[in-house]
Amino acid sequence: APSVRHPPSALQMFEGGPVPIHPAVRPITEEELADPRFKPIPPKEDHEWKALVKFGGAGDQADTKEQQRSRYESAPLDSRELAPGLAKHVLRANPDLIVAAGLDYTLRTFDPRHKYKLVQIFEGHTAAVNCIDVYRGDMLVSASDDMTIRQWKIGGSDLYGELLLTIWIVKFPVKAICSLPGQRVACGGLDKSIRIISLVTGATLHKINDHQLKGPAGQFMQREGCGALYCFLHIRANILCSGSDDSTIRFWDVDTAQCFGTYAGHRGYGEDIGDGSQFRLAREFAPVWRLCHLGRDGTRIASASYDRTVCIWD
Repeated sequence: APSVRHPPSALQMFEGGPVPIHPAVRPITEEELADPRFKPIPPKEDHEWKALVKFGGAGDQADTKEQQRSRYESAPLDSRELAPGLAKHVLRANPDLIVAAGLDYTLRTFDPRHKYKLVQIFEGHTAAVNCIDVYRGDMLVSASDDMTIRQWKIGGSDLYGELLLTIWIVKFPVKAICSLPGQRVACGGLDKSIRIISLVTGATLHKINDHQLKGPAGQFMQREGCGALYCFLHIRANILCSGSDDSTIRFWDVDTAQCFGTYAGHRGYGEDIGDGSQFRLAREFAPVWRLCHLGRDGTRIASASYDRTVCIWD
């Protein structure tokens, strides 16, 4: 599918956001109404919900440009938080730490300057850890099959690192996470939705279902049950790239939840896997597993796929 419109530059970040998915007043559920012991909290006394409104997780109106900028703007334009694709962030000759995670439910940091000595262990997840990302230099964020994302503090003298925040996302494994400017992260997984999460309140600011609903060849991949999210890449400022098992990568404005474009570059195994319509899922389409920067000032990225290929995108 062709791109929708040209992404803005970093200087055009914070263009105002859509209406939050939660209203300004806490809604009452059917279960609460059916409970004779339930007593609603008066809106003026509901301080937890008022904090949610204050930090953008709830409200009846979209943020203006000024409101969004005052809430989220926090870093220089050439910082890793706003421009992670710059060569100085991607191609570091002597990294301070290497972070690893896996099936043992933990994250671990190692010092490459001292024979990869173990520095810290981060325990808290109750299932395999699928993805990790650096957040603001001294923190980590992680996504796990235990259906949570978590925030961790790097450093200190203790062997075991500090868990700062746990957010239960949905009743499906979370496969990918990516730190974003403005104390936010993007996450997604087998629920086929992209969520933009506030690390201040834990609220879902946007929920995007396009990978579940729309795709190439007349939604062929979606009809086959695809659309799960397996990777994200923060391009710059408010621009995010997502990769899915529906064979596409897509570019998003995380402030407005709008799609800039949808692209399919991985074309499957072709005739290597046989002919016939029953093989179409693997012959013509292939899941996107990983995305990475190439260090060309954020203008080129790479995607890796199940079909044994790497695609370079400009």
